[in-house]
Amino acid sequence: ANLKQIKSTINPHEFDYSKYLRNNGIIYTQHLHSSKIHATGTDNGFVYRIKRVKYDIEKAILATNASSESKYFVIAIVLGNNKYVGSDVQTLFSNAGVAHILALSGLHIGVITILLWFLLFPLDHCNLKQLRLIITLALIAFYALFTGLSPSVVRSTIMVGLTFASFVFFRKNSTLNSLLVAALIILVASPNAIYSLSFQLSFITVFFIVAFGEHINRLAHTRYKLLNYLISSALISIICTMSTAAITAFYFNSVPI
Repeated sequence: ANLKQIKSTINPHEFDYSKYLRNNGIIYTQHLHSSKIHATGTDNGFVYRIKRVKYDIEKAILATNASSESKYFVIAIVLGNNKYVGSDVQTLFSNAGVAHILALSGLHIGVITILLWFLLFPLDHCNLKQLRLIITLALIAFYALFTGLSPSVVRSTIMVGLTFASFVFFRKNSTLNSLLVAALIILVASPNAIYSLSFQLSFITVFFIVAFGEHINRLAHTRYKLLNYLISSALISIICTMSTAAITAFYFNSVPI
């Protein structure tokens, strides 16, 4: 073997790939020609099966007659795989301030939660509301595992789970406590997640939304529901932009409005 130490970049403020690898316990690299790599044995474990299903779904989407842009977009927002989305498209979404649509985030978990909650509504008529909560949470947890357990997805899944648990056990829910518990669980399982941009943006954004939640409700309290919705949406957008401005400026050299 001819191991080579991975060197740090020398340009200031450039992403330090070697530091990122060191944080994950990787210090040396070794180049191997593809002809020297041989697969041995088989893997029929649960994680492998999930990856196989995900791959089959991706192939099925690519085989449709939809336009390439549409297929790539669906793969990105459903499976969390944006490798097909070009850098120019990602830049457009980033400049528009909606880059989180292309990467799985709390937005997707929220949409799926609402959809599942609606579809399982008949269980309420059978006095099985707790079962409705449990099934919804189980399916959300499976989706998080299915899509690769990104920090933002795990955060939103844990927060939804704790909210549902408060209903099941008749406890008062605290959004801030749920957020901090989610951060604790993620960092205990993977301490290096704190270096993840997804982790930083997700938790900082939600923290400030929670911190200013009461003020938003007070300012968006009029007798017109549509006006309340518009005011709250505008205020949340401003809070999200300002709370993440420093990080987005540092990583992307721009601040999307």
